[in-house]
Amino acid sequence: MIRIRQMRLGDVPEAVRLCNQAFLESARRPGVGARFVNSLQEHPRYQLVATARGEIVGVLQSQVDRKIKTAGVRLLGVHPKLQRQGVGSKLLRAIERKAKRDGLTKLELGTPFALPFYEKCGYRCVRIRHKFIREITCSEVQRPKTPQIRRADVEDLPNVIQAFPKKVAEQFLITFYEDYEAEERLQILGFSNQRPVAAAAGKANEMCRELMELRFLYGRTREVEMAMIRAFEYETSKRGRRYVGVTENRSRMIKRLKQLGYEEAHEAFWWTGYHLEKNLR
Repeated sequence: MIRIRQMRLGDVPEAVRLCNQAFLESARRPGVGARFVNSLQEHPRYQLVATARGEIVGVLQSQVDRKIKTAGVRLLGVHPKLQRQGVGSKLLRAIERKAKRDGLTKLELGTPFALPFYEKCGYRCVRIRHKFIREITCSEVQRPKTPQIRRADVEDLPNVIQAFPKKVAEQFLITFYEDYEAEERLQILGFSNQRPVAAAAGKANEMCRELMELRFLYGRTREVEMAMIRAFEYETSKRGRRYVGVTENRSRMIKRLKQLGYEEAHEAFWWTGYHLEKNLR
């Protein structure tokens, strides 16, 4: 028989071990233990476990924002042997009842792989964070002839600020400095007549070092923008990496990425995410 109860601090090691087995994505890593402890400190009543014969077979971690009367499920995991047997549904119903009793009006969550399950439980997808991937091994990867490409450095930033639109320059600087001390960063500029006209920046993915994330892209024209993607692929290939990953929600860019051979990502290390909500009123 499955029982639902509030998580205790002593449950954390077993809950982490369950996540190691239940998840493909980042929740399987030991760092999830710190998330459990933080949540127990901040919102202890909203951290649940499911037990069977005294053993933990399911976990649910959530947060609460009382200002907007919303609870957010950040993690829901079930032991592999008991998946598709109603454990996850029981945990969801329990947190929904608790939230409703506390006067909350909405429950939200995100998922990369379990969209049908949550829709069956009454959740509605309100936003999609599209991610795309292209494998560049065993395929031709050429450096574009134009614009002229070279690695970006601190000395280039004043010229970038002058040459790029203000908001574009601001975003490039944010990405540049966020990744500056990353172990494997890739930041390149495209030049025309010795003036920067394009940029691409990214870094190695934390879960899969074979993937370089393209985190910033700008080109003055569509052709230049596409050339910068190819340049980023070329530099990634030189480093012996296997994949290039892109996060993109603009429909016109999604179309271009598909033309370049990118596919919607559903990998354990790089995935499209779905944000769902359920009204508790």
